[in-house]
Amino acid sequence: MTESEDVSRLFIDRIGRGIKSHMRKANKQLAAHEAAFPRQNMFKVLVLVNEDHEVYDPKLSAQIIQDLLLRCENESPIYPHIDTVIFFTERHAASVNSKIAFPILCVESASIESTEWKRTLTDFIVSRWAQWNDVPLYKTDFGEQGFATIDHIPEQMRRQEQWELNYKRDPYMRYFTDEQLRERFDEIVCISALAFIRNSPLKPDKGAIMWSMSCMSHMMVEMGWRGIPITNFKYTPERLASAAKRMGMPIEVIAWFKSEMS
Repeated sequence: MTESEDVSRLFIDRIGRGIKSHMRKANKQLAAHEAAFPRQNMFKVLVLVNEDHEVYDPKLSAQIIQDLLLRCENESPIYPHIDTVIFFTERHAASVNSKIAFPILCVESASIESTEWKRTLTDFIVSRWAQWNDVPLYKTDFGEQGFATIDHIPEQMRRQEQWELNYKRDPYMRYFTDEQLRERFDEIVCISALAFIRNSPLKPDKGAIMWSMSCMSHMMVEMGWRGIPITNFKYTPERLASAAKRMGMPIEVIAWFKSEMS
């Protein structure tokens, strides 16, 4: 196994832990059912439904499920009692023909190749699901079709949650370079330091303080998307002084950052 394959395996094991757990339990239950009720022909399906977790988008979920179905030990599949996994999610959607479309992901095990009738049953299940919901069924290439996350909005939310939701709807820092992002971080720290450090030479007004707090929430979302640890943006007195100068603060405030924030 190559180093890249090792990294991919670790990634799938960590992110796909919940899916892996369901597949392990389903494989055990289906094996027990097959032993208790033997049949000449049997189609064993695992249905997964996602209503809460935005991380399990269709593309990532397909990768996780396919990897798990293909895994072997001693040249035998780890999950031999699962023919197909059908994955429904209502946390993701796409616009198809000006309508909102929810994805239905069907991932087959290697056993399907020798039993084409099982694939026909998979298509039947999906088509009946569409009929039951009274919606049209579209077939698409998941590699080309993009799906957006549908945010779960509670009736009440904390102020920080509202700020984070606002940023997901309008990620205005997305096109910032890492350097521009760090400069914005320094500007936020400047306002926060002046507001909350006793005897600071300037006290920002309420509007500036609220800006710094909401902008920090936006910053945390953006840094999370980019995978930037906050330690990368550890400030220095010189950077804070430069940020204060960019924001047009008085000379004595710039000097205070240089002398007091070391």
